Amino acid sequence: AFSLGSWSPGLLAPEAIGGPAAALSAVVELTVLNDGAVPWPKGAALLRLPGGNATLLPPDASACTSRAFWRSREPLKATCGSVPPQEHVTLLLTLELPLRARGRCQWQVAQWALHSPTDGKPFGVLLQARICL
Repeated sequence: AFSLGSWSPGLLAPEAIGGPAAALSAVVELTVLNDGAVPWPKGAALLRLPGGNATLLPPDASACTSRAFWRSREPLKATCGSVPPQEHVTLLLTLELPLRARGRCQWQVAQWALHSPTDGKPFGVLLQARICL
C-alpha cells in the first residue's frame, strides 16, 4: 500500500477552519504511472475500498487528468481515459473530514484504489490514509 500519511484534523484550531462544527476538506494530488504491460481501461475511477473502518463524510470525490492539476488547463474528469503502459496520470482525491475535539478521536484507516469500469474490480496501487476521526 502507498501511504497518504496520517491526518489529525482535530489538531487545527477551530477558528482557523470556520468554527467548532465545521468539516475540513482534504485534497490529495497523486501522479501514478501505469507500469504494467496493458493499458488501463477507459473509465477507470478512484474509489474507496470497502472494509476500512474510517467514518468519513460522504461522498469522496475523485478526478483524473493527464497533467498535474495545478498546471493543467484541462478540465478534470471523474474517470480516467485509457492509460497506455509507461504513461502517467494525476489523480485528485477530495474528501470531507469531520472534526472532533482534540484528544477525542480514534485512528481509523481509509483505503482507495482504481476500479475497472467493466467489472468493478480494483487494480493498481492501493492508497491508504490513517485519519484521527
